[in-house]
Formats: sequence, C-alpha cells, structure tokens
Amino acid sequence: GHHRIKHGAAFAHDLVITRNRRRYSGTGKRLEDHYAWGQPIVAQADGIVTAAADQNPDMPIGQSGGFNNANYVGVYYGAGIQGFYGHIQKDSLKVKAGDKVKKGQTLALVGNSGASGTPHLHFTMTDMSSFSVKGRFTYELRRGTKWLQVNAKDLPPNQIIRSWDPPTTTSQPK
Repeated sequence: GHHRIKHGAAFAHDLVITRNRRRYSGTGKRLEDHYAWGQPIVAQADGIVTAAADQNPDMPIGQSGGFNNANYVGVYYGAGIQGFYGHIQKDSLKVKAGDKVKKGQTLALVGNSGASGTPHLHFTMTDMSSFSVKGRFTYELRRGTKWLQVNAKDLPPNQIIRSWDPPTTTSQPK
C-alpha cells in the first residue's frame, strides 16, 4: 500500500501481532497495550550490522513523528542484500554497527518511533543502492481454522500469517 511510492520501501512490510483479530488489549491508548510493543526483533539471517540508532523517542498512539526520527537497525546479509528494521523502541538496541549477528539473534525491540501511529515492525530488504527488493519468507498462513506451512514465498497482502507466536504469559522453566 503506502510503501509502494518509496523506492526504499516498495516491498516493505509492516508487521504487527494480533490476537482475536485485535492489535491491542483494553483501549489501545497506551503503547504497552499493543501486543507488538517490546517484542524482540530478530536477525533474518547471519550478517553484519551496518547501522543502528535508538535515540529517538517513541511516539504516543495516534501521533506520527518525522520520517527521519525512526530508530532502526540495518544488517548486511551478503550478495548485495541488506535488511532494514524500523520503528524500534528507544534505548532497546542489543547490537551496534560492525557487530556480526546470527540468524535469530535479537537486534532490538519493537517500538513506535518515527513516522508510526502504532507499535509495529517496519521491515524491508534492499540492494546496496537502497532500492527495495522482494524478499522470500517462511511462515504459516491461516486457512479457516488451520495453519498452513509456507516456505520461501512472498508474504501475501491482507492475510493473517504467523512466523512465531509470542507467549501470552510468562512461564517459569520446569
């Protein structure tokens, strides 16, 4: 949708967490009400952090900050491809420029910085000239009441998908 007009985000995805078709609990007026808020953002593959910033404040729900005020992490994955993770939470970076990262390693936490009205992860893959490129993802797609495993495909627009299901309660190890 709105990403298509930007060369660096033409194939970007805004990823949220829903439960019972809702993105938040209660009224949703607080950042903490949103299920995505504070969730870990993980590296999609082994790579090297090229840039990272988390000094900008998270915006209140419904208020958008400036495009250049988004906190972010950039990771070079090789073969001229980099991943860009945006709207990360202020002061949540777990990595810095120059760090080597492994697939699944936590980079930062989901926030609401920059041009964002609600907590979500903005993710895009780009070539080295910062032009957005299509990515391939592994996820589950909901068909009725069942989840269908999909490997190395485009994310379908306007569908309910999951790549992982964050815990709803904190459990103690046994």
